[in-house]
Amino acid sequence: MERCPNCRARLVPEQEECQRCGMALTRLWGLLAEASQLDKAAARALMDGNLLEAQHLLARRFHLKQDSLLQQLLVFVRTA
Repeated sequence: MERCPNCRARLVPEQEECQRCGMALTRLWGLLAEASQLDKAAARALMDGNLLEAQHLLARRFHLKQDSLLQQLLVFVRTA
């Protein structure tokens, strides 16, 4: 996360709150870290051929942070 989701001020990685608007950021950093861990675990599951586990991990990841590439990957895994 490069910018505050509230006021769009530039952020320093792991900054606890926005210096401009004061928004608490600790939980958001935690969610981004969790999403990254789920991405890596899903990639490992895909490489191991475990499509069901990959689908489960990708679905959890999609609930944390949605994007179009992830949505397409979920569709691919579900139809494979």
